[in-house]
Amino acid sequence: MPLPRALSEAVEAEFPRALEDLKALVRIPSVSARGEGQDAARDAVARLLECAGLAVEIWPTKGPGVVFAEGGSDSRTLLFYNHYDVQPEDPVSAWHSPPFTPEIRDGRIYGRGTADNKGDLVSRIAAIRAFERAKIPLPCRVKFLVEGDEEIGSPSLPGCVRDKRERLAADACLWESSARDQLGHEMLMLGVKGILCLRVECRGPGRDLHSSLATSFENPAWRLLWALAALKDASGRIRIPGFHDGVEPPCESDLAAVQALPDFDEKALAGAGARDFLDGLRGVERRRLDYFGTTLNISGLTAGYQGPGSKTVLPSKAEAKVDIRLVLRQDPARIVSAIRAFWDEEGFRDVEIASWDGYPAARTPVNHPAVKTISDALEDSIGRRPLVAPNFLGSGPLYLFEGMFPTIAWGIASHDAHEHSPNEWVGLDDLRRGIRGIAGILLAFGGP
Repeated sequence: MPLPRALSEAVEAEFPRALEDLKALVRIPSVSARGEGQDAARDAVARLLECAGLAVEIWPTKGPGVVFAEGGSDSRTLLFYNHYDVQPEDPVSAWHSPPFTPEIRDGRIYGRGTADNKGDLVSRIAAIRAFERAKIPLPCRVKFLVEGDEEIGSPSLPGCVRDKRERLAADACLWESSARDQLGHEMLMLGVKGILCLRVECRGPGRDLHSSLATSFENPAWRLLWALAALKDASGRIRIPGFHDGVEPPCESDLAAVQALPDFDEKALAGAGARDFLDGLRGVERRRLDYFGTTLNISGLTAGYQGPGSKTVLPSKAEAKVDIRLVLRQDPARIVSAIRAFWDEEGFRDVEIASWDGYPAARTPVNHPAVKTISDALEDSIGRRPLVAPNFLGSGPLYLFEGMFPTIAWGIASHDAHEHSPNEWVGLDDLRRGIRGIAGILLAFGGP
């Protein structure tokens, strides 16, 4: 249903405060990879939720803790999942303004966390305040679960969800965010891929040696490169036996959803600054692989001297970071075992899997009634009916909530918001649109 006039005016009146709230959160460098600023961000989020009239609790975890809040009527319940931690700001030199000093330029607010995920969180809280400003009772029951470890794989969340399962009961969950596509369409995302992150090492001599000794001593950098290269063949096919065992293929409704998405190949290439896609794939074939395919990515390589000029050494150690995006029914632990067995068989017993973490994929059915409820609500409140995609191309701890409620992601950012990169931003109009859209979704959940 369209927003009542009083609520529509209240949404606009809440915008200036929401913008200041976002600036305040961005100023907190809550970088979970460094264990920095999380307590301050947690407490700031708790205060914002309290000021929105919700009952707030901080649930202790092995990490910085989870902020839980609830309030509203006793009709249907909508749970909001968000996080208050952010990615590291490196490389700082690539930012056009300091990453934790929010700056408004050309209708955008720049700063780490503006898009991922503090902007979405602020818009949701502002929408709840708008109901109070308009003197309209919250039409449904709302709950918030806001964690502080999402950017490092949510290690503290599984135990929390297990222990608090009854408190988290809901009819649906609005996940942290989504993004408009390259053509400007609103997007609902109904799931996530799983992820497996590995740190692998290869050791050589006990110390760095003069590079002239490469005739006598093996270089661990070469060993590591050869081990990594063995994981794929020349065509890019993953060679690890059992890697795809048990994978659940996409159902007809998921395939149809991807088939219905618009073609934005040329815009995607331009945005990436690339001449072509991998293997020249285009159109529906590429989209199917994006949504339903696995990845095996090298995200970092380190060995020897990497400063200015040259230093001719044979390094004593080489290290790589690898991330693998998993599809439905791929188990991270089983994949680790498969890689270990493959390397052993290929003669790379000296290459060590030093550490790993990850979680599986999860997905809500495309035809779930909650998808239509949210689609209708957004069309009524912001004038745009969203497209529906089966899942993010990225990952999140959605698997923890499988069987509890349908999970649907919608958020305020653009596809080119530089999430995880320098110069992260969200548009001021995006923030306005987010408050309005959430108000509409809350109305819809309070309806018959």
